Amino acid sequence: YYATNFGPYLFSDTSLCPYTNGVACQLQGVAQFGGTEIRNSQDAATNLDLLGGHTNRREGYALTLNARFNLSDVFTFSSITGWRKFDRYNATNADGSSTGIGNVDYDENNRQVSQEFVLNYDGGPLQATAGASYYHEKLKNHVIAPFIQFDDPSTPGYDLPYIQDGTLKIDAYAVYLQATYSLTPELRLTGAGRYSSEKRASDGVFTFGVPTVLDDERRWSSFTPKVGIEYDVI
Repeated sequence: YYATNFGPYLFSDTSLCPYTNGVACQLQGVAQFGGTEIRNSQDAATNLDLLGGHTNRREGYALTLNARFNLSDVFTFSSITGWRKFDRYNATNADGSSTGIGNVDYDENNRQVSQEFVLNYDGGPLQATAGASYYHEKLKNHVIAPFIQFDDPSTPGYDLPYIQDGTLKIDAYAVYLQATYSLTPELRLTGAGRYSSEKRASDGVFTFGVPTVLDDERRWSSFTPKVGIEYDVI
């Protein structure tokens, strides 16, 4: 609590924070203002179930491998491999009060792998790049949030939580080719094309009294061409 010159303030224990007109001071505990009891908004209690002694834990790891091979004087081959892992756990107070009667738990696990191959050609007036890439991701999510206002005291063990439990999978790949030909040292022509496709599949259950099953799959594909002319004016 902070006292200002809006007073008068009547503190339950003036020794904790003696009032001085126009000077802010913090009260530890409960104050009375106009006969209305005011409590510290941050006086909240929890009975959180700690995971490894933490209520907020995030861990991430990543590995990348780059390899390059000179196949000849004009051909170069490259490989880029990636792996990533991310885990998240959060526990929070659900009711926002000092009673500590409900907690929300979040669990999330993410795994990713990616691979790309690139072939480059550099032979005189012609330069070309061809490649292919693949990406896979799997995301698992679990959330449980209690709604203690719907509990039935007459039924032991009865509760009505909101539960979210599902998995999302992403698979994407692309192939591309680009070539540039120098007509003169200053003038170049470029042609390119890229085809990409991505599929997302999700399955899980949302439960709030009645379970709602989710099972869906979508795919997006596109072809992107490119034609260009470059000229160096200087």
